[in-house]
Amino acid sequence: MCSMVAHHPVREFQPQLHCWEKRKFCITDTGEVVLYGITRPDTPPVIHKYNCNGELQQSWPAPKCGHILTPRGGSYQQIFHLCIQDVPYVLVSCCHYECNSMTLYDTTRHGRVTIAYSNPGKGKYSPGRMCKGPAGTLLAVNTTKGSHQVIVFDSRSMPFTVKDTIPMHGMEPTFISYMETGHTGGMVIASKFSRHIINAISFKDKHLIWRLQGDVMGSMISPHSMSPDNNERLYVSDGSNERILVLDGSSGCMLQVIQLQELGTIWRVAWCDKQPHLIFFHSRHKQKYVISYFNVEFCSSV
Repeated sequence: MCSMVAHHPVREFQPQLHCWEKRKFCITDTGEVVLYGITRPDTPPVIHKYNCNGELQQSWPAPKCGHILTPRGGSYQQIFHLCIQDVPYVLVSCCHYECNSMTLYDTTRHGRVTIAYSNPGKGKYSPGRMCKGPAGTLLAVNTTKGSHQVIVFDSRSMPFTVKDTIPMHGMEPTFISYMETGHTGGMVIASKFSRHIINAISFKDKHLIWRLQGDVMGSMISPHSMSPDNNERLYVSDGSNERILVLDGSSGCMLQVIQLQELGTIWRVAWCDKQPHLIFFHSRHKQKYVISYFNVEFCSSV
């Protein structure tokens, strides 16, 4: 078994945005942080991009949408970072039925806006949380009530087109991730924290490969996000339990449970291959939201 050593953050920062929430956070391939929120009360929402030192690099106005912010800070929009033909973009989706859209911001051209997908009305597809899929695809939770599926978009050209759907085996997922292992091939990893469950589903054959559900070391799992590394490990932020679960991606077997009470509630975890770093988005004491970077090492253990 491998043991992960990641005891103290090498750096951390609090973003400048006044009102933002755990849904509006993503990490680029190089470890930069992209956030969605407002700078002051009663101001339009913006998108901020921070470097690894917490310095604001870029800022753009968020999409002009009638459903951007709710009294709780916004629940319809999700944010993601991806590259299309080597151009880095920030992607914002709105799953409100009047929008059902995805908007791209070209980060190299001062936030030039492109509508990547639009399907207003109570349609068949309503994209929510997103992750990168294989071979030029983008995966998104279909938030249409009762759908229990993930949408596979072809993201190689504009506008995005629906290529396929993957059933979630009776679960309406809250979060998704994609990973590949030598034993299983490509998998969509889907979780729902209110049901204390994680499913791994074959991208090609669409069958259930493994499932983790219920109690782990005396506490019901509460999977708020997941992120694979380049060694077939899957990191799960077990939010209110103040810990990270490290799983074998091919089998779902538990490799390690890492208690991180000093971080408080861990809302998001992201793996950055370039550093390598684990990046946490968490709430701690009176600090509403904090971004922390951890150096990660693995050693053999009996």
